[in-house]
Amino acid sequence: MGARLRNVTVLTTRDGRWWLIYIPELGCISAARSRAEVRASARDLAAVWLNVPANTINVGRIRYLQVHAVLLVDRFRRDLASPPRLQHPEIGAGL
Repeated sequence: MGARLRNVTVLTTRDGRWWLIYIPELGCISAARSRAEVRASARDLAAVWLNVPANTINVGRIRYLQVHAVLLVDRFRRDLASPPRLQHPEIGAGL
């Protein structure tokens, strides 16, 4: 039986000569030298972050944003400042 693939979505924008890569599901950020390298770099980033082999990561959707890199980094910082809270389905309280 093969390993189960983990799907990730990637947000990316150009910053000078680099492409910034942000994976919202994981809250991690990296960079690639070219647009052609974004998918492979995102796969490697997710694999390292999750401590799994790269062939278990599926980079599904890549959203190429027309925003300044600062806005992408600001979104990353906001996500870090307010991590998602787990909610118990019966109690409803954040855990």
